[in-house]
Amino acid sequence: MRGVRCISFFAVWLVLAGFLPLVAPTSVQAQADLQAASWYRYQGEPSSYDTHNNQNVNCGPSSVAMAIQYGQNVSVPIKDIRAFMHHGGATNHKDITGALQHWGVQYRSNIVNATSLRDVVARGNIAIAAVNMDRISQGTDIDGASTDPALRTGRFDNFSGAHWIVIKGVSPDGKYFVVYDGNVWGSPANSTYWYNDGTPKGLDRLYRVREVEAGMFANAGRTASKGVEIISDIRPSVEEGEQHDAAITYTQRPSRKRARGQVIRDTA
Repeated sequence: MRGVRCISFFAVWLVLAGFLPLVAPTSVQAQADLQAASWYRYQGEPSSYDTHNNQNVNCGPSSVAMAIQYGQNVSVPIKDIRAFMHHGGATNHKDITGALQHWGVQYRSNIVNATSLRDVVARGNIAIAAVNMDRISQGTDIDGASTDPALRTGRFDNFSGAHWIVIKGVSPDGKYFVVYDGNVWGSPANSTYWYNDGTPKGLDRLYRVREVEAGMFANAGRTASKGVEIISDIRPSVEEGEQHDAAITYTQRPSRKRARGQVIRDTA
């Protein structure tokens, strides 16, 4: 979305930098401005859809899209990232790092446990991590039980398989990772995936540190790399027009059931 007011970008920068608390704006337009100014991307956005219905397994490409936008200040269609991977199945570590290399994003393959994720955040960076979602406790708003934006802790839908997420922070008490989870679908009328203020439930979601680590171990064992650190000297822009962000758009999730976001281990 272009032409968002400079003040919106500045306000979001203050939130992300920790100078302002994360509070829900008072209007849908304010929420739209917040979304447009962030680098959050999700599987249900139109740029994820292609002729092969890969959107249901695009948690990896969606996470890469966020990393590119965070690291390079450029919005790449999720389906283009999927096309670069040259297959329509679950994504592995090589798929992720290959796409990051292609789009010029600096990274380190150093994610093995919760400590390494904390270290990434302490360095001011973000991480893409593979987790088994069955290790993440259900939130009180799961599957539309609530749309209160104050209830942003835990899993918000019943998907329990392997999944790529983005780690972007740690809560002040150190118990939760702040996550960008791209598993969002439909419009704000869909109470499973959207809060009543018009923001997606995958934006700044809180997952318990110990549960994220358990999900990482369940996905790839205790010693294998389970993700990558994204290194950026750019940081999301606070100037109008400098960042071309994906707008909030509303598309319905396909009814066809597939293993959404499944991760396969890198055997090479």
